[in-house]
Formats: sequence, structure tokens, C-alpha cells
Amino acid sequence: MKKTLLFILILMLVSGAFAYTLQWPEKEPNIIQKTKQVYEPGIMVIGTTITGTINYPDFEMVAPSQTGNTGNTGNTGSTLNAQQLIIGTWSSAANSNKGNYTAEITYKSNGIFSGWEDYPEVGEYYVYSGSFSVTGSTLSMDYGSLSLNGVVQNPMSLAFGISFPNNNTMNITASGGTVIYIRTGVQLSEIQEEKELMLQDEEIVVQAIENLEFVPLQGIEAKQVSETVQTGMSGTGFVINPNGYIMTNAHVVYVSEQEAIYKLYNAWFIQIQNEIYADVASRYNLTEDQKQRVIKSLSEKLIAYLSNYGQLSSINVDNYALPGVLLPGEAFTNIAWPADIKAKGQVIDEKAETISWGKDIAIIKVNQKNIPALKLGDSDQLSTGEQVFVIGYPNTGMDVVFDNKQTIEPTVTSGIVSARRTMTNNVEVIQTDAAINHGNSGGPVFNDKGEVIGIATFGSDEVQNIGFIMPINLAKEFMNEINVQNEQGITGQKFQEGVEAFFRKDCSSTERLMKEVLTLSPGMYYAQNYVTACQEARIKGLYSDDWLGQMWLFLVIAVLAGTAYYFIKVKKITISTKK
Repeated sequence: MKKTLLFILILMLVSGAFAYTLQWPEKEPNIIQKTKQVYEPGIMVIGTTITGTINYPDFEMVAPSQTGNTGNTGNTGSTLNAQQLIIGTWSSAANSNKGNYTAEITYKSNGIFSGWEDYPEVGEYYVYSGSFSVTGSTLSMDYGSLSLNGVVQNPMSLAFGISFPNNNTMNITASGGTVIYIRTGVQLSEIQEEKELMLQDEEIVVQAIENLEFVPLQGIEAKQVSETVQTGMSGTGFVINPNGYIMTNAHVVYVSEQEAIYKLYNAWFIQIQNEIYADVASRYNLTEDQKQRVIKSLSEKLIAYLSNYGQLSSINVDNYALPGVLLPGEAFTNIAWPADIKAKGQVIDEKAETISWGKDIAIIKVNQKNIPALKLGDSDQLSTGEQVFVIGYPNTGMDVVFDNKQTIEPTVTSGIVSARRTMTNNVEVIQTDAAINHGNSGGPVFNDKGEVIGIATFGSDEVQNIGFIMPINLAKEFMNEINVQNEQGITGQKFQEGVEAFFRKDCSSTERLMKEVLTLSPGMYYAQNYVTACQEARIKGLYSDDWLGQMWLFLVIAVLAGTAYYFIKVKKITISTKK
């Protein structure tokens, strides 16, 4: 009887294990996948906002001495100048000391002219071309090519008076009197002709902008302008202690006063440039090259104007840490945690006429408790050739802080340790071929055990597959300065246990543990995700925790096993006895 019960128990356990494995197939994730999911709540977007008030006298843009803006002598209501109005093809029929004649001449926007004059009474036919310019009411023409009845003549330069009674009539005045020319068209396509007739010649516009000067408004229009300007930057950080201590790079969170002024002025320049360019682009079809010329010209003049008249005040630099994922349209500063810098090193180290990367490490603190922390390793044990991987928020830039239009979540890059380098200031860095992009700075770098062995710091803009890491043992010096220990809290422990349960397809344990996490840390994005994932898995029939149903299955299997044993063993003995 004892043997029978033992056999049944073993069969039940084996059958039960078989049923459990079939229902909950385990697939152990690799170290990168496991580390990312376990530590995601402790890897954060670090945002820095810079705000200030720029004060300057309101300005207008004017041409030097306002020359060329009064070329119209007729009452046309046009504000266009003669240099613009002259563009096109003109014809004339007039009388001269050589008798009646006809003429046609074309002026192009590139400053070139060409035409002909026919004096049939004296048998003279002129063909010419050259360059021209208009200054005020004076037309200057340099005849570079001139022929009379096919015979080349000497080049010459002439000046005429010019006026426009209306857009289609041009008066040319010389010593012999005034000749009236009528616009007959342009030697361009119909669309370009319309642009010329509307006097929207792009190159002339660009040249006009390049000649503009920024000057303060005068008289009753003069006023002082105050504008709030903001800019920012972002990177990555990671929690080292559940009481709100976060490690990152110093260059991610620290901005000197000089750098803040530069960034604010630059943000203001870009804003003004974009406004002016948008206005010009809405009127004219500028090429990319013309656009760059306009921007370059405006930049230089804006810088000069603000250097003379502007000043910045009320400069503020604020740091934030964002746990979880930022969705499109969410306001970063509304949901991120304000942070204070508690310890930092130098970004750039300047000594004895040499410039080197400094101890680019900072520790910030948010007013939060129970944040899951990452486990720090020993960077001294890291050898060349070992695998490392970086988790961070690459290429986020300032848009994540002010105008986020995409989902921002951590990504992974991996590589190996290429070398260990000592810089000129004796600071050691770790070289890797793992990609370290803009935005990754300050993020954790892990070894193949899932321990943080460094801080992703900077990559090379010129050479691919070269990145540099600040060793975590160097960062521990800053932790010691402010007496912060690397430890995990109860929230982090339960979250890790919940993730591991999820890897085992144990949704009952996952939900229980993640709900405990949500009690300790309400609203944690990642914990709620696991609860939701398990709920969806049940609906789809992927997971089942119907233990009562499984117990009935075990009992059925046990009964069948007992019956089989009975017929195999007991019946066999009975038959043998009867014999």
C-alpha cells in the first residue's frame, strides 16, 4: 500500500510538472533584455531648462541711407524701387536727329542688359549688351559689347535719368531729351514673368536683405522690448539610491552663467531669424543657398545689434528628472521631478596650457522616496574585450523639454571595451565601440552581469564607433563626498521580483508584486504596464492561473494512475493466486 501511494504521488508530481511547463513555457531573457526591464524605472531623462528676459530697444530694418527706395516719380502707389521696376523687356518708337527709329532692350535681374536700335533712314542698326545698375533715379549702363551694322565698336559707359510713371512705362532721359519705353514682356517663362511683373525677383530680395541694417526705432515709435527666452538640453541619468539620488554627467545639468547667456542669445537669434525668414519665404521662392545667405547675414547683424543695445536679466537654470516614458504632447516640466545638484565635477579641465575632459560627473537629488535603484559594479575589474551595453535616451535634444512630438523611451546600444585611456589631467576613461549619442550622456553603462560600471559621457563626431565612459569607481568618489550609499529599497526589490515572475509567466505573482509596488510608488508607469500586460494575456488566453482547474486535472491523472496500477499490479497478483 505504501509503495502504491508513493507511486501515485510521484506520478502526480511528474504529471503536474508537465502540465505546468506546457501552460507556462519559460524563455529566459538574455542579460541585456533582463537588465533593461529590471532597471528601466531607475533610468531617467534629465532635462535642463534655461530661461531669461532679454531687453532691447525695438528695431526696424532699413537700407543704408534709404537709397534706392524713391525711384518712382509717378503716382503709382508702388513702394518698389527702380532697380526692381526696370527688370523686363521694353520697346520704343521715337524720333531723333537720325530720323525715326525703333528700339528694344531687356534688363535682367542678374544686372545684364541686351538690345538693339534700328535707324532705317540712315541705314544704321546697333546691337549691344553689357551690365547695368540703378541708383536712385540714375541708370548706369556699361556697353561691353557694341556693334554697328555688324562691325564691332569700342565699349563705352553712359548714364541716364530714369523714372517710372507707372509699372509699365519707363522714361529714359539723356542730353537729347526723354525717350518713352513701354513694357512688352520678359524673356522668361510665363510663371517667372508673373513673378518679375510682381517684382518678386528672389536674388534682388536676398541682396536687399543682405544690405539691411538693424537700427532702433526713433520718435513716437521708439519703445523698449522685454521678451522671455527659453532654451534647454537633455541627457540621461540613473538612480543610485532610493531616496532620490541620481547620477549623470556634469555637462548634462550644469550651465555656467556665460554659457547660459550664450544659449539664450542663440535661442533668441534663431527665433527672430525664423520669423523673418518665414515672412520672406512666404513672399519669395528662395533657394536653400539663398536661405543660408539670408540667415548668415541676419545672424551677424542681430549679434551686432544686441551687443550694442541688448541685455539679459532674470536668468534661471532648472534641472528635472523624468521617470518612465514621455508620450507625444506631454509637457516635460509638468510631469518631471525638479532636481538639485548635490555634487559635481569639472566638465573641462584647463591646466598648464592644456585642455582636457574633466571629471564630468554630477549627482542630483529629487524630492522622492522609494525609487528603484541600479546596482553599481567595480570598474577596476573591467578588462579590454569585455562586453558592455549602454541604456539611455539618445537624440532627445531640447525638443523633449519644450515641444515633444514623439514617444521618448530608453534604447540600448552594445559593444566591447576597446581600451582604457588616461587623459592629460590623469583622469582615466574607458573607450568603447558602443554608440554614445547625443542624449545618451549621463546614462548607465553595464557589464555582462548587469552591473553599472560606468557613465556614458561623450562620443566622437569625426570617427564612428568611438565612445568614452567615466568609470563608476571615479563616480563613487562623489558619492562619498555627500555620504550616499548605493542600495536598493523595498520598491526596487519588489519590482525586480515582479519582473522575474513575469519572465516565468507567473502572472499571479507579477500582479501581486506590481500592485505592491504601485502602493509604495503610486503611478509608476512600468509597474502598471506589467499589470496591464497580464490582464491582456488572460483575455487572449495566453496565460491561466486557474489552480482549481489544475488540481482537478491532477486528481483525474491520479485516479487514472491508481487504476492503471491496480490493474497492472493487483489484478496480476489475483490472477497468479487463482492459478
